[in-house]
Amino acid sequence: GRPSFNPLIVHVPGPAAAEAIGVFDADARALAKAHWPGPLTLVVPLKAGAPVASLVTAGLPTIGLRVPAHGAMQALLAAVGRPLAAPSANASGSISPTRAE
Repeated sequence: GRPSFNPLIVHVPGPAAAEAIGVFDADARALAKAHWPGPLTLVVPLKAGAPVASLVTAGLPTIGLRVPAHGAMQALLAAVGRPLAAPSANASGSISPTRAE
């Protein structure tokens, strides 16, 4: 039920992988250095020629990038060897969950 105009977050293992597909200015680099790995998503211009499907960006010229801190997600990124686009855990239009229940 996710609307096609809603972009996905692209998860990468580290800042170098993020800069391979997004254009980072000094402010974005400073935020990444201060908060990655962690729950911060940076929305930056999509790098020209980056191999990202328009479905991921919803056709926008920007991309949302995150470097997760969780060991399982870092292991998954290492195993697949490429960025992974994923939605948030909540159903589209619903409040984000705060408990497993």
